[in-house]
Amino acid sequence: MSMRGRDRPVALRGKRQSKCKTATSSRALALVLALLGSLTLGLAPVSATSAAQTTAYQAVLANPDNLQTNVTLLEVQLAEGDLPGASVTLQRILLLAPLCDQARLARVAVAIQLGEHAGAASDLEYLATRPLSAEDRAEADRLATLVRESSTDPRLSGVIRFGTLYESNPELSPGSVTLPNNNVVSFDKDSSFGAFGELQLLGEVPFGNGAGHSWRTHLHALGRAHFDGGREHSFARLATGPRIDLGFALLDLQATGSLQLSGGDLYATRFGGRAALTVDVSDRLALGFRADVAHEALDIDLYRPGNIGDADGLEMSLRPSATFRINNVWSLDGHVLYVTKDADSAWYSYDGWGGGAAISYRSVSGYSARLSVGAQDVEYDAVDPNLAAGSPARDETRYQVRASVAAPLEGIVSVLSMSGQDTGWTQGWSLESFATYSVVDSNVGSYDSSNVTIGVSVARRFAM
Repeated sequence: MSMRGRDRPVALRGKRQSKCKTATSSRALALVLALLGSLTLGLAPVSATSAAQTTAYQAVLANPDNLQTNVTLLEVQLAEGDLPGASVTLQRILLLAPLCDQARLARVAVAIQLGEHAGAASDLEYLATRPLSAEDRAEADRLATLVRESSTDPRLSGVIRFGTLYESNPELSPGSVTLPNNNVVSFDKDSSFGAFGELQLLGEVPFGNGAGHSWRTHLHALGRAHFDGGREHSFARLATGPRIDLGFALLDLQATGSLQLSGGDLYATRFGGRAALTVDVSDRLALGFRADVAHEALDIDLYRPGNIGDADGLEMSLRPSATFRINNVWSLDGHVLYVTKDADSAWYSYDGWGGGAAISYRSVSGYSARLSVGAQDVEYDAVDPNLAAGSPARDETRYQVRASVAAPLEGIVSVLSMSGQDTGWTQGWSLESFATYSVVDSNVGSYDSSNVTIGVSVARRFAM
């Protein structure tokens, strides 16, 4: 996701800032702008990666600080309609030459096609202060008109994903537990194979006459079943509310609701709200703060019948975060978390502190990878007397490591050298794999658990 602090040129050490560096690059960018004149008439973005684009990208990798090679890659991407890739390349060009007004004009045109009207408006606001040529000023005025006309159009985007997975301990069983009297109690700890399907939809209706505000509705649904007859799980979450462009930041306000089914029975419901603020400190650094509050109701009798208390209650969390973009393909994310729940039974009430970090890679060609780690210490007010009577209050640390990689299906087909075959059907599809290792280390042995999840899936992203 591009950052919003785009109206502030960044002075890069050792770079010339005044122009687009060379006459050749300037002429090439003029040709790019001419090409974008047709793009802004309605060419839909696609995600193809041709041999020409791969060659141009390899040239950029060999000399990333060369403006001309970046402009050449941009020309190829625009000729093929790869607008997401072009957006990334334009960001790199502007890091090399922040005062290159033609590159900024090109980024405005691409942003309009991608529906990023707030970013386009921010760039146009900056260009209004620049000494543009008469031709470039006319282009800026034309693009400003397009922003005003198109920023009121509703948009819908999403992703559909399905795949298979393996879990070593899906029920989070502790295995064997040694009791205080040295008796050993064993619990079933069975692995399982399963399949899942996932759908995410994001609808956005702009308002405020091009001011960058919009009403957003996000639907996320996930269904999972085990081949060996294990418990089925499904989940659905709906969030809706306004996104307000404050100029220096984005403010998201949402009403949220979710439900979780287990084995065909309703297990959990959550209803509440969320407020999130994102501030772009620079082109590389963004800071965020999110606050959630929700009432959660759990039917815990589904798993442990009997008089075991009531887990219903109010949960609140605070989550500061930061994202640092190392370069055009690598980024670092970090967050800290505080969460508290006041349930009707003390052994379901808790306070927790934690945090996590991740490093992500995403190339112009659509290849991506992400590695994340997280830890959280959770202190409960008491321990469930039906499970561990006489034990101290439950205190546990939860760890998780997750890795994922994804590749465009068209790139995989090309690597397999399926020459002469129609690869049009692969556009927009990606092949993904992931692995997660999670551990719960509790002072009460019956709550200890570990689980390994490995999966592979195919996904199709779309926008309209």
